[in-house]
Amino acid sequence: MKMYRQLSLSLRNWFFFIGLLTSFASFGQYATDYVILTNGDVVSGKITQMNDTAVFMTSPILGDFVIKKSEVESITLNTTQNPKDKNLTPVVRPNYQMPLWHRTLGVSFNSIGSNLEIGRRLESTRFNAYIKSGLQYLPNYSITTIPVELGLGLHFDTTKKSDFVLLHGGYSFLLAHDNWNNWYEPGMVYGCDYRHVFVNRRDARHGTYLEFGYEGGVLKRDFPDWWWSQTEGERVVHRSRFRLGAGIVF
Repeated sequence: MKMYRQLSLSLRNWFFFIGLLTSFASFGQYATDYVILTNGDVVSGKITQMNDTAVFMTSPILGDFVIKKSEVESITLNTTQNPKDKNLTPVVRPNYQMPLWHRTLGVSFNSIGSNLEIGRRLESTRFNAYIKSGLQYLPNYSITTIPVELGLGLHFDTTKKSDFVLLHGGYSFLLAHDNWNNWYEPGMVYGCDYRHVFVNRRDARHGTYLEFGYEGGVLKRDFPDWWWSQTEGERVVHRSRFRLGAGIVF
């Protein structure tokens, strides 16, 4: 009787294990939509909507995302077999869809500060023009400034990444200084940045970004006489440094 009970439990465990393997195998064979991109990548998921410009998909990993119709080579609907007969069916992050008007809010870590950027995409091109301003504290010179800059950006939009090269320049205004007897007046500012956008999976017009670049500027310091009645001399500093920043695109 005891041996019969042990044999029954052993068979029951084997049946449970086989059933578990069967369920996993059947789960891997559920019907899926496949989109082959022009660069050869295969995107798997469920297509929820299509129009003349975009394909809207969803997947358990990335959630909802959008693929531009111009980047689609072919579409296979409701199948259990990869149309390219590959075991790996990668799901890619959607491309950044730069709207006509865009806004960013960011912070910089080298020269401590924050900035707001408002820009407009130039029609039928990869360029965008923008204006940005904010607050910037220069610890080496103990001053807080308000830079106002105009810029031009070039957008590189591929299935792997969404990047910008940004050129900007303008003028910086003094807001406050820590030392009344020894302070600099800001002047011209300029710079160049490389920005990578991490696209929001639910809305390809928004996201977050990291950028790395170079910034420069001109600072001027006057040396007045004892009575502050006239200037005995001046010093001009051309500051330059690398800059690291991050922010959101909204």
